[in-house]
This record gives sequence, structure tokens and C-alpha cells, in this order.
Amino acid sequence: SPQQTATAGELFSDPFTIGDDLIGMVIAGANDPESIHVALRLSGTELRAVPSGPELAHAQWDVSEYRGERAQLVIRDLNPSIDQGISVAGFYYVF
Repeated sequence: SPQQTATAGELFSDPFTIGDDLIGMVIAGANDPESIHVALRLSGTELRAVPSGPELAHAQWDVSEYRGERAQLVIRDLNPSIDQGISVAGFYYVF
């Protein structure tokens, strides 16, 4: 059988301008809020969304106070355990 390798790291989006009041996402993953989450970085602040379990679920941020500002998405998995991790199926504006 193939051997699995544990990995950890961060994935950063290109910076973008927030164009609406709500940003939604579909995420799944381990319950490890400090190490495994999706973050939105903007003007010295980091908003976080934490997976609620292994099934994909919708989550959202109210970013109305940051509309028009530059931001960056971060998918973060800093837990090197092979049985932990995060899945992200997409990001979208909620209308």
C-alpha cells in the first residue's frame, strides 16, 4: 500500500478588495482551532473560521466594516498529524 506522509503549512491567496458584506465558504476538517482554520487577513486583523468536523459545512464572515479594503485568504494547517487536516470547497460572496 502507498505510504502517506504528514504535512503542514499555509496557502495564501492573492490580495483582493472586499466587494460585499458577507464572505462565505465551504470547509471541513479537524477540530483544532489554533492550528487548523481558514483566516481572512486585513488591516492588522485576522478573522478565522474553524471546521466543525469531517463533513463539508458552510461558514461565513460579516465583513461589512471592511468593505472596500484589501484582504488575503489563508488556509492554515499547522498540525503535522496525518489524521488531521482541512478541506476547502470554495469561497463566495453571500447576497
